[in-house]
Amino acid sequence: MKKWLLGSLLGLSLVFVAGCGTNNDTPESQESTQSSEAMESKTVFTGTLTENLEESALDAKNVLLFLENVEAIEDPENIVPTFTEMGVGINVDTEDISYWRAWRKGSKVEVTLKGLPATTASIPPQVAGNALENITLLP
Repeated sequence: MKKWLLGSLLGLSLVFVAGCGTNNDTPESQESTQSSEAMESKTVFTGTLTENLEESALDAKNVLLFLENVEAIEDPENIVPTFTEMGVGINVDTEDISYWRAWRKGSKVEVTLKGLPATTASIPPQVAGNALENITLLP
């Protein structure tokens, strides 16, 4: 009986050790890796403001800036062509805007988005503020 019990334990131990060493690359784990890579990607583009940024707009926590004449600088997710055709609205935290008087109609800005941003289906599409990594007024 002891030999049988010892043999069973040894056999189960070998199965357990062999199972721990296998690589379970399931579609779910591959998908998770791909989505984390997408979150690390950045989209960078430039555009021209379609209207002046008024001081009264800065009383709110966020302001919606509309851009036209959008040009891609870096676009791994290939989303900028949609913005090129229709323009784009960017939700910006007002704390991120310095020198608001310089943000005038026709000013050129550079926008950096992180990952694949959520956008509305409206025309022009609008990008959620949490996707915005940086927005800079260009000289």
